[in-house]
Amino acid sequence: MKQLELTSHVSELWTSLDRMHSKHPLEAVIAPFASALFLLRWADHLDTEQEAVATFDGHDYLPALPRDQHWSSWSDLRGTELVDVLQEKVLPALHNAPNTNLGQFLQRLVRVVKALVHESPEVIEALVQWVQAFNLETATHRQVAGDALVALVEKTAAKAETLGDYTTPRPVVEMMTDLIDPSPGERIYDPCFGTGGLLSTVASKLREKTMRMPPKVWTEVQQHSVFGIEISPYGYSIGLARVVLAGIEQPRLELGDALERPLAKDRSSEGFDCILAVPPWGRRARPEATAQFQVSATNIETLFLQHVMASLRPGGRAIIALPDSALFRTGPDQKVRKELLTNYCVEGVVSLPAGAFHPYTGIKTSLVLFRREKAAQAVRFMQVEEWPSIQPEDGLSREKAVEVAHSTADEFRSGTPNDSLWETPVKELKARDWELVAKRTGEEALSRFLRALQKGDVNVSIQPLNKVAEIFTGVSYGKSVTTPHGDDPSVFTGLVRVADVNRTGVQSPSLFLTKKGNKRVQSKHRLRAGDILLTTSGTIGKLAVVSESTGTVGAVAAKSLVVIRPKEQLSSQFLKSLLASDAYQEWLRVHARGATIQHLSVQTLRHLPVLVPQVPIQERVVKQVDEEGNDPFAVLVHILMSDSEEPIVSW
Repeated sequence: MKQLELTSHVSELWTSLDRMHSKHPLEAVIAPFASALFLLRWADHLDTEQEAVATFDGHDYLPALPRDQHWSSWSDLRGTELVDVLQEKVLPALHNAPNTNLGQFLQRLVRVVKALVHESPEVIEALVQWVQAFNLETATHRQVAGDALVALVEKTAAKAETLGDYTTPRPVVEMMTDLIDPSPGERIYDPCFGTGGLLSTVASKLREKTMRMPPKVWTEVQQHSVFGIEISPYGYSIGLARVVLAGIEQPRLELGDALERPLAKDRSSEGFDCILAVPPWGRRARPEATAQFQVSATNIETLFLQHVMASLRPGGRAIIALPDSALFRTGPDQKVRKELLTNYCVEGVVSLPAGAFHPYTGIKTSLVLFRREKAAQAVRFMQVEEWPSIQPEDGLSREKAVEVAHSTADEFRSGTPNDSLWETPVKELKARDWELVAKRTGEEALSRFLRALQKGDVNVSIQPLNKVAEIFTGVSYGKSVTTPHGDDPSVFTGLVRVADVNRTGVQSPSLFLTKKGNKRVQSKHRLRAGDILLTTSGTIGKLAVVSESTGTVGAVAAKSLVVIRPKEQLSSQFLKSLLASDAYQEWLRVHARGATIQHLSVQTLRHLPVLVPQVPIQERVVKQVDEEGNDPFAVLVHILMSDSEEPIVSW
């Protein structure tokens, strides 16, 4: 069935429902209700089929539902008679379904069906008739029904906030399944399958691959390949229906919280070859969900990442969608990234534009791919700059978006470097607090330029900043230990803040730390003449040198400032000029982290490469920068390369 026909089919249902009386908006429940009805109809088909096989083989068969509760026995009823049968017969039968695979699926539908029977008879009747209209006899027919259900989900999920939380846009699904490339014979798992977009697409791709294989391969896939867990009964209903209609008659899908399930003890037998996941973001995990993980965390996406890592078989691969904040946050997130980069092979990170998950969320997201193999030496990064938007009713825009997803996956897999695709050594990521944000840092370009300058003078060295200067953050403080009155007897010392740092220097502080707040102040925190103050929170890269003339010597810097105290071989004014140059300002900017407010960590700053020429050259550079306003690098090029046979191209 073409997209236009599917859209029309869904629109007809929606139009008829709009005319009916409902106790609440139907957007959040209509797709789960339709899914539950599809599953009841599928249970009738499967029960009948399995009973016939058992009879032929001379075996007894325990049906999942009694014959008089099967779909075929009540789907033609209308009005209150239909509601009464669902409420008085079908619901109790679902409660008491046997603990077979099919029976357990039906038990998990109780909550959804219980909500369904509280709708008006007209709504229930319209949904039953809509589901009944589909032919489910063949795999092709079931695929058509599955496509119609997807169209219904896409139409309603954008309007239903609760359902949108469990729905992944089609282009993202296509890209993830392309990148992970599941194969028949593999154990494939989604620990938070939501409305089943990933697993149903995996099922369709596996079906295509087995078309050229013996029939027993597809039978094996149907019974032993697709695994998943979902915490939402409504999401579970939709996801199960989509996977079943995609051809997987015996999926291993469970209702519950994956984070509370015991981790695999024997990963070779219990683990998975292929894991796909789009965890719910921005939620707090229940305390009982954190105990079994190596790194305790409150952010649920951090726990899901650990769950995926622990669930992989040796050699297994995974792809997980994470908010960018999880890729640069310190604390537990940083510890998990370190574990990932040192004990797994991180293949790459695909950074998606902010609108990639529209209309469900605008959170900036990246796809992280990794294997349970020896750690890689470098990680491939890709920035996807443009992403076509789609509307549920617009089949052409959807097809275009899916094509873009496929071509983007192909480009990533090709590995051909370009402006949006590159590799970064893991040792560089380590220096950036194990950050996994896809951004060019200019690290290599800056290093190459510095090495080229170094060739002009053998006495020039390149050192990490922490080798040529002492670096530390300012002190934290609370309002209760400060005063704006410098003549207050309780004053301990001046407090220099970001607002006190500007191009002309460090201004006299307008806020003072009282004696109650001096407990965190060490002797090194008292500012000295020649100290460089660098803003590292909010506005990144403002610089000034402490001088005795402004009364800031002996004061302390606030936490949003970093103090850089150069050692003897490095002039404060020269280092300040370097850090103020365009090249170093860009380095500082791209090494900062934060979705809303930017922060630059001291740990990252310590690894900043610094060119250290002889002191007379430093003095010449400072003089020309002060008098003529030249870029310090241009001055260095002129001084160091004047006698060199290898002129440097302007950088």
